[in-house]
Amino acid sequence: MFGGRTSDMNHKCYQINVENLHTGYSCQIPVLDQPIICGSIPRLQKGPWTLELAERGIHITDIDCVNSQIDLLIGSDFAGNIYTGKIQKLRTGIFSMETKLGWVLMGKSQTTGDENSIAALVTSLLVHNQEI
Repeated sequence: MFGGRTSDMNHKCYQINVENLHTGYSCQIPVLDQPIICGSIPRLQKGPWTLELAERGIHITDIDCVNSQIDLLIGSDFAGNIYTGKIQKLRTGIFSMETKLGWVLMGKSQTTGDENSIAALVTSLLVHNQEI
């Protein structure tokens, strides 16, 4: 995918139901089976954004999550259907975006000296605590 090479693959297609356990919103998402999509996606750790999120009433379910398994990645082909349009920029520079399934974070963490980004957390935050 990222190396510019493609190959044809056959996938099974499923319709799954995902639900926001706090609001009751649910939707069906068409998904393809793929045992491995990419490498490790980092989990959100506590940081300076934790208190600011709480002050703004934004609840993120992944903070200090023990389970590192991600069972579902929501792709950009569907994610646009669940964004509400509410975006908040935190003092750390990270953006918080509301979806119908909960809040997600994206942007570069400024507490570490490396160039790691938490943009990939979008997928894990959308599906954590969802029954699949």
